[in-house]
Amino acid sequence: MMTRIAMRWLAVLCLGIASVMVPVSAATVQGFSSCAEWLAERQKDAAASEEAWIMGYLSGANMWMASRKDILKMIEAKDAYAWVDRYCRANKSGDTADAVDELVKDLQKR
Repeated sequence: MMTRIAMRWLAVLCLGIASVMVPVSAATVQGFSSCAEWLAERQKDAAASEEAWIMGYLSGANMWMASRKDILKMIEAKDAYAWVDRYCRANKSGDTADAVDELVKDLQKR
């Protein structure tokens, strides 16, 4: 079974490659969960794979951002998960891909 660190690096690698090859507006994002699934997993303290996916998404976004602002230095993992929690509670029909995309936009404005 893959370790959390290996899963994170695999996610970073995949997102980094995908972001270089395809414009963001045309990219298909896989591996995310609905907000309902995210909140349920977080409540059970069983969201490790979703948390790794979120950090992989942020890492991939960090690689392709034109501003070269290092967003990962701007937010701790636990704070990113809390941000997604708040987004999902406010947008129950959304998903974690939408949430993290909005988080990236928020971090870019800082």
